[in-house]
Amino acid sequence: MRATRVLTLLFPSAVFAAGIDALPVNQWVKLDTKKEPGYAWSATVYVPSRGQVLHWGAAPSGTPEHDDVRAFDTDKLEWVSDYPSAPADVLRKAVDTEDRAKSVRIWGRWAMLDTGRPAPSWVLNAVTYDSKRRQLVYVLKGMMAAYDPEKRTWRDMKAETELHGKWSLNPTTPYGMYERGLRPEQDFKGERIPGPPPVYGAGICYDPVNDEILLFPHWGSQNNDLRSATGEVAAHSGTWVYSFADNLWRRDTMRDGKPRLQPPPRCGAPMVYDPKARAIVLFGGQSGLVRSDIANPGRAPEPGALNDLWIYYLATRQWREVPFMKYSPEQGQPKLAHDEALGLTFLVTLPKQYAGKGRITLWSLGAAKGWSKRHEEPWPHGDTSWASLALDPKNRLLLLVRDSKDGQETFAFRLDLDNLPPQPATAWGPRPPIAPQEVPPHDPAWLAKLKELPANTWVPAKPPREPERRDWGMMAADPVRGLVFYFGGGHSTYQVNDVAVYAPGANRWCHTAGDSNFPLPPHDWDGCTMSTRGGPPAGHQRNSYVALDGRMFVHAGTHSRRWDAETAKEKGTRVAWFWDLDRGGVWRQREIAEVALGEGVPGSYGRLHVADPSGKLYGFAGHLEPYDGRFFTREAYFSTYDARENKLSVRRIPEPTPGWVGECRPFCMLPDRQQVFFYEFRKGGGHNTWVYDIKENRFINLKPKRQPGEDRLKAELQTDRLKAELQTDRLKAELRTGDPRTVEYVESQKCVFAVIGRNEQWVYSFERNDWAPLPLKAEGERFGFQTPYAQLVWVAHHGVLVNFAGTTCLLRPDFSQVKWE
Repeated sequence: MRATRVLTLLFPSAVFAAGIDALPVNQWVKLDTKKEPGYAWSATVYVPSRGQVLHWGAAPSGTPEHDDVRAFDTDKLEWVSDYPSAPADVLRKAVDTEDRAKSVRIWGRWAMLDTGRPAPSWVLNAVTYDSKRRQLVYVLKGMMAAYDPEKRTWRDMKAETELHGKWSLNPTTPYGMYERGLRPEQDFKGERIPGPPPVYGAGICYDPVNDEILLFPHWGSQNNDLRSATGEVAAHSGTWVYSFADNLWRRDTMRDGKPRLQPPPRCGAPMVYDPKARAIVLFGGQSGLVRSDIANPGRAPEPGALNDLWIYYLATRQWREVPFMKYSPEQGQPKLAHDEALGLTFLVTLPKQYAGKGRITLWSLGAAKGWSKRHEEPWPHGDTSWASLALDPKNRLLLLVRDSKDGQETFAFRLDLDNLPPQPATAWGPRPPIAPQEVPPHDPAWLAKLKELPANTWVPAKPPREPERRDWGMMAADPVRGLVFYFGGGHSTYQVNDVAVYAPGANRWCHTAGDSNFPLPPHDWDGCTMSTRGGPPAGHQRNSYVALDGRMFVHAGTHSRRWDAETAKEKGTRVAWFWDLDRGGVWRQREIAEVALGEGVPGSYGRLHVADPSGKLYGFAGHLEPYDGRFFTREAYFSTYDARENKLSVRRIPEPTPGWVGECRPFCMLPDRQQVFFYEFRKGGGHNTWVYDIKENRFINLKPKRQPGEDRLKAELQTDRLKAELQTDRLKAELRTGDPRTVEYVESQKCVFAVIGRNEQWVYSFERNDWAPLPLKAEGERFGFQTPYAQLVWVAHHGVLVNFAGTTCLLRPDFSQVKWE
């Protein structure tokens, strides 16, 4: 094996001048091709009419765009352009800023450019060879484009899609559908929209028997088929079929009036045509599933991969699963190619992403014997985030193309299958099924311990299992049931949309499986679309979800004033989107029955911020929306979603109001007063304490005797351990009073507990109309509050504050011990 590895690394480029005949047989060789920006996230295709493998697709981020079609020249062992690419400044102008995100990264251009070609786009597996018309067909967001490989010209196919039912047609942004909110839905009854189906990351294959194109792998399309019955939605809308006869796409999910058998949802998988079987082969792909019910998945886990095999028989247009006892490994992005001469489908597997070095393996799939291992060798070439496989049957050459930081890389394998005897694949056992999320009953011994907690001291709870940290997530307390919901992440940290639920009466976190933020191509900021199981990406929460009576709401028909200003004005069906614990932990939606906008309110503004035990969810917008409100001075809105009446209303709040809110949680519900507490922090001083009176629709400045941050109080904030360090620069930085990380109303003591700045604890008393510091005391060596949001909530049912910053800690407050001046 050592000699083989050296050959892979050091095969001299000078020999390539002799063409493919100089290549070793049954050995992967890295070709010395030009280091041009690669067409990453775009599949390669063999074109019989040209006898070549062609490649077109996206320009990678940070490098000049290209729109030339490249063909692999087997004599030169090099990629050669069919035509010169348009000037970089022309393409950059066409796809710059927001348009660039929509065209290059995910969406595809909605029309041909002035060059007569589509703008460069991420294609993934949405390309197929149409053997009847001898053309390549690309399915892009908003358009279908055909490339004539002989004339080397493009055309817009001007295809349409027929829609039935409710569709949001949400132009999902790179920052996530959750960040921007759901677009109101339109009810279609056979109307047609331009372009292919409103899906993302598609995989397609030409059906020569019926002269159709089959589309199945995809994500990001809201499927509402079951919503009226169960409330469940999905980001996968099943099988789509394009007919050349009428230039139209239709969903093909029903047969004889009944739901048809289909593969489980997935994206990232290519499909290949097997002419002998007169069938289309689908293997593997990415389901997005992350088994966070079994173990913590880590900061940015890979999406779930599949290794099931499905056949689409063209004569009957029916899917059938092909079960084998022996399987190849699970593959989220299978590298698949079909060999018509041998009647075999080839699969190439590489080391998992982030694995670095490993082995590259060639597999073959026979209709009768299933998967067989054919060849394996070391792979010293590091991570592979995306690769595409194509077979040149005339030259018996497998080409593996991938993107790298230096440009496109090409690996060649000269195939002699007679000298690669089949070895059986290994037996495969499925993972255990996903169990419903269930909250354990109270533990009497633990309840007794809660009552004995030392007052005003943070104590590690030490539950059997802690959740993964969600730095940009939030915690929400259910005021009806006394449970704590924990969701979110994003920002290149936690990337799974599972919801962990803490039961303070049992000291246990309850976990279930989640879905990864990483569709294809991966987006490790906030995710791009909802998951295949109907949940939002776990992005920046910014105080915009609440829990109420076993449900955690992430959306209630309202929108951000910054991101969704125009969407909020649109007509159509709005929905409430929530995690339902009573159904065992599933994402559901409910159509909102009534929407009322008050005078001077242009749209349904107001993200979710606080929950009233009576069944109402409240939110602020305009300059009162945390973080995003800084752009909208002198605008303030208040939204109310009544979860029991299923009604939404929005009204404008007259001045005076607090100033804009930073990245923090400065408000909490005062259910006994029907008010919302609001702490206003201003850089440089001028902090204020307000309440918003819901009935009167006005802010009231409480004007307390003092505000947090007065210099004469700083010494009182120190624990004994820190007093000696009072004069150090580090401590002075810690003492600098800042944003309210969170405020929590302890109704039984008529006080508000606040975490302000980094580790400052303060208490506001309604009876005294005054603030006072609460010294920080904690058991154990390490304790702190998560930033930028303190992931801390008050659970009145058990009389404790719950804080999570890597570990779960509890505090039993007794504000009678606070020293008031």
